Amino acid sequence: MMTSWEPVVDYLLENMQKQTYKKDERLPSEHELAQRFALTRIEIRKAYDRLKEMGYVYSRQGKGNYYAGYLEKVELALSSADSFSMKMSPLSGRYYTRLISCERIAFHKDIFERLQAGECESIVCIKRLRYLDHMPSAMHISYVKESRFSDIRDSLQKNPSLYAYFQDKGIKHITTEDTQLTISTLNTEERLYMKVSGIVPCMMLKSISRNRDTGELLEVSTIIYRGDKFIFRL
Repeated sequence: MMTSWEPVVDYLLENMQKQTYKKDERLPSEHELAQRFALTRIEIRKAYDRLKEMGYVYSRQGKGNYYAGYLEKVELALSSADSFSMKMSPLSGRYYTRLISCERIAFHKDIFERLQAGECESIVCIKRLRYLDHMPSAMHISYVKESRFSDIRDSLQKNPSLYAYFQDKGIKHITTEDTQLTISTLNTEERLYMKVSGIVPCMMLKSISRNRDTGELLEVSTIIYRGDKFIFRL
C-alpha cells in the first residue's frame, strides 16, 4: 500500500528527470508541497527524507532542501566473472571502496558449512562498503579461512580489494557458484552502514568463489545492493 507521501516523491523525481531543477537549486518548501498535496508538513518531510536517502536531495539548516543533481542508475552485470571494482572501473572518480572491518568470527553453522570449515577453525569476516557518488551503494561481506590466508587482515588494511589480494597469491582465475539472489530486509547494522531505512529495496546476492584452476574453495560472500542505485543485468 502506498504511503501518503510517496506521490510527493514521485512528483519531485519526475521533475528531476525532466531537468526542471538545476543542481543546487532550492526545492519547493514543505509548506508549498503540503498545500499542493493536502498533506501535513511532517508527511512532506518524510518525502524529502526519502529523497535524501536516495542521494537526490540535501538540506541546509534553516534554509530548506536543495537538489543534489540527478544520479543515473548504474548498469551492473551480475553474470560477469569480473570483480566488483573492475565492473565499476569505467566510473573512475564516482566509485571507491572502504574497508569497515576484518575480524575473526565465532562459530556460525551455515557459514562454516559453506566454507567446509571445522568448528574449531579460524574464520575471518571482511566487510567493505562500495560508494557510488559518495553514497553507500553496496556492502560486500566475505568469509575466508585464516589458515589459508594468514596475512589477509594486514593486507586488506593497505588495499581493500580482495580480488587483488587473491591475484597476489597467484590465484589468477576465480569462478563463482551456488549463487542465491533474494530481496531482503536489512538488520540494524547493515541499515546504518548503507544509510537506508526499511523502505529502501535491497537485493542480496550470496555466492561461493573458487580457484577455477584448482577447484579450491576461496570465499563465501554476501553482497547487499541498494535497488535504487543499480540496474541489474543477468
